[in-house]
Amino acid sequence: AEEIGRTVAPGPLHPVSTVLAGLVDADNHDDHADTIDALVAGQTVASWAVDEPGRAFSPHDPLSTAQVTAGGYRLDGVKDRVEAGPQADVLLVTARTDDGPRQFLVSTDARGVTVHRQRCVDMVKQYARVEFDAVEVAAAAAVGSADQTPELIERQSHIAMVLQCAETVGMLDAVLGMTIAWARDRHSFGRPLASYQALKHRFADMTMWQHACRAITEGAVDEVAA
Repeated sequence: AEEIGRTVAPGPLHPVSTVLAGLVDADNHDDHADTIDALVAGQTVASWAVDEPGRAFSPHDPLSTAQVTAGGYRLDGVKDRVEAGPQADVLLVTARTDDGPRQFLVSTDARGVTVHRQRCVDMVKQYARVEFDAVEVAAAAAVGSADQTPELIERQSHIAMVLQCAETVGMLDAVLGMTIAWARDRHSFGRPLASYQALKHRFADMTMWQHACRAITEGAVDEVAA
């Protein structure tokens, strides 16, 4: 993730990794073995459909619903800011059930699923608003049991956060390096800008903040890994 941030590389690393964190830890992961293999092999793109319009990040309290049917569940609701939504083959959807929040693996070409590409200032990542209108899924589409779901969602949230932090570390490292190089090359009154003491102090402060950012992120990664 840090290298992706440093090079502004495209690719659905965050959503695929977050979905995998939910699938491999689920107590019914054998039901989703084919999807796990396809994601690891890069043959399938998945995204975590968890954000909802007009709301802050509330993974444990979805407004989208999943009603029990004779063959499984019926999903209704809207998800917003779904990263890699326009490219995704499957979505891991959070929804509210009578037993609390649950997650379901839903194909983007399923009847009732509509994907709307969203405009974004980010020229590398793409997002989508996804509508679910009476989407019928089998009981096997559920990921984890009702009791296990809160734990899975918490784990996925942690994975998503540390990936975002690591990507930010890479971005800051690249931008700070470019800024210092520019200050060395740019001259003012016959001297490089980097030779002025006031700028040296600012570069030193930014370098310390960058080291702190990396250290905090590495500490978070260690905690999540443990």
